[in-house]
Amino acid sequence: MADKNDELMQGLLSNLTPEALTQLVEKMVKERTSEINRSRAPEYRERLMKAYTLLLDLHKFSEGDVVKWKPALKNKRLPDYDVPMVVVETIDPPIRDANENAGSQYFREYLNVVVGFLDEDELVLVHMDGRRLEPVEAVAIEADQP
Repeated sequence: MADKNDELMQGLLSNLTPEALTQLVEKMVKERTSEINRSRAPEYRERLMKAYTLLLDLHKFSEGDVVKWKPALKNKRLPDYDVPMVVVETIDPPIRDANENAGSQYFREYLNVVVGFLDEDELVLVHMDGRRLEPVEAVAIEADQP
């Protein structure tokens, strides 16, 4: 597999002109500079502090509670925002993710709930940090009238 990747990389690099490489590097620098400038904007700080405040706003969940991601606190690919999840289990005391890569966003992640959601009609169970979740407002379901 490594040989195929090496061959692919060599093929890409052999067809890359110095001008194209310069353009690519300039584009990458411009994107990174733009990202740094956005992070220094006052709006960024406001959004950051709002997300931090939401993280500290704790809810006590029980099995069967319906929850969703809090705004700006989704840290997993699935489910999307506003997709309801059901609390399947609460973990007390919480556990820490055993991921050994300190550079990972999941390194020693605080896990205190197991939630379930449907992905293509299959129930998927995921350990999560309950601080990132909020209850879904109950919606009254009216029975069909004859």
